[in-house]
Amino acid sequence: MSVDSYSALDESSLRALLDGTVDLDERRLIRSAIRELRTREIEDMEAALASKRFRPTRLKQQEDKENQHRSEYNDNLDVLSRELQSVQDIDELTKMLRAASEYEERKMIRAAIRQVRDEPQQGTAERGRAAGCCLEPPESVEPQSSMGTEVSPEELMQRCFLS
Repeated sequence: MSVDSYSALDESSLRALLDGTVDLDERRLIRSAIRELRTREIEDMEAALASKRFRPTRLKQQEDKENQHRSEYNDNLDVLSRELQSVQDIDELTKMLRAASEYEERKMIRAAIRQVRDEPQQGTAERGRAAGCCLEPPESVEPQSSMGTEVSPEELMQRCFLS
């Protein structure tokens, strides 16, 4: 066989031929074909690595966040902040949260959701304070009675929070 016929085979086939051949000239040709095959494989790997190292520049959207202009980014956050102040619907805020991609945007939207959720609880606490009720009735105050029936402390608490 010639060197050209060996170059068409893969390494495992060449190894099998090498093991089965007794002729020294034939073995030398097979070993040289194996070396050539390995050299080509190494060159192919190096070419693949080189192409990965020198990839074309990324699109503007995928640009590194550290390289963005801060003023443009801060302007976007200011617009979002004003928008969040006008939105009072948790569902709409949740949609905005799912659509947001930047960390700071998501952080601001989550804070707005917490604020909207906390507003009803704050209103209840303020009404209780305005009515003059406290969580524990003082011991010196006797329970009120209406038409001869005593009012339990639990009823008193319910009246405070319902008024």
